[in-house]
Amino acid sequence: MRTDAEELDFARECERIEKNGGDVQGYIAQEYPSYTPRAVWYRLQRNYLGRKDFQLTEGRPKKKGVKYMGKMMELAHGCLEAYGRGETVFDYLKSQGSKNPSAYWYQIKQTAKLKDPDLYEQLSVIRTGDKKKPQEAETIVFGGKEYEKLEGEGIPVNEYREKPSPTCCQPARKSGVTLDDMPLEIVGIMSNVKGYYQKASIENKHLPGNDGQYVHLIWRDMVTRDERSLCLSVAEWLQLAEEIPKAMRQLGYMKP
Repeated sequence: MRTDAEELDFARECERIEKNGGDVQGYIAQEYPSYTPRAVWYRLQRNYLGRKDFQLTEGRPKKKGVKYMGKMMELAHGCLEAYGRGETVFDYLKSQGSKNPSAYWYQIKQTAKLKDPDLYEQLSVIRTGDKKKPQEAETIVFGGKEYEKLEGEGIPVNEYREKPSPTCCQPARKSGVTLDDMPLEIVGIMSNVKGYYQKASIENKHLPGNDGQYVHLIWRDMVTRDERSLCLSVAEWLQLAEEIPKAMRQLGYMKP
């Protein structure tokens, strides 16, 4: 339960999103997943923004012009590049003049989701305070052995060599393994309940938290027809699976 001070801060953040032409209800749905966004926005306007009934708005995004969309996409790419340099998205957006990086970050991701889904996927697992871990050589496992990518050595970039043993001082020998030798990786499976599970793309492999092992649950909203997704680390999915029965019991839907 949020305090009155937290509710006021949240209401003001929603107001800033509204002034920038953003999707207030979408933001509330993300931050208040258990509540009806429209009802929450009405309550925030009445109780914390001092609006009368005739002043209440729906909090739906206004039609954005080309200039606005271009600016958001420019910032989206800038955030990704900053993250790649080891900076946080929070610090990057502050350097670009944003006084509320959290709200701005939401708008940036929603614009990327509309204009460039691949870019959105890369942004969706980054949090404003995350810093990228030092890049490691790309590795693969094939035939029970681990191989590392050979690059910058005058050989094809899709060729790999067997990694030396951590306890061995001998140089790694060429393996002759290429991507053509490898089976295609399965990255998604259908859910028997809703939507489908999908591994995070290879670009997100080195993101912090559980060694970058993230999984999306993706489904389509039957009312708005928009695609929705929930992205958690493998550890968080397992914690959620254990938590769900407890939550159902406390809500009165299951017997103790």
